Amino acid sequence: MSNTRGDRAANWIEKFCITPSGPDKEQWVRLSTAQRETIRRIYDAPNGPHGEPVTGVLGAFLALLHVCGPEAPGGSPPCIGLPAPFRGP
Repeated sequence: MSNTRGDRAANWIEKFCITPSGPDKEQWVRLSTAQRETIRRIYDAPNGPHGEPVTGVLGAFLALLHVCGPEAPGGSPPCIGLPAPFRGP
């Protein structure tokens, strides 16, 4: 299994994010192959992340990655107010 920045980002989303709506509402996120490919294009680019437009739930998950996860400035700050299973590592 590869351990690129994109893979770490996708794995964090699947470990800490919950599906907000639809038939899988309140279940742990399972990213589609297309979503994983989008994340890899963004985070595994040779010159660092680039501005590929992302909207919808994937955009929300990536925002959480940058606020509560390993992409947050200074590491992974706690997500105050969230129960322990929903906090970043």
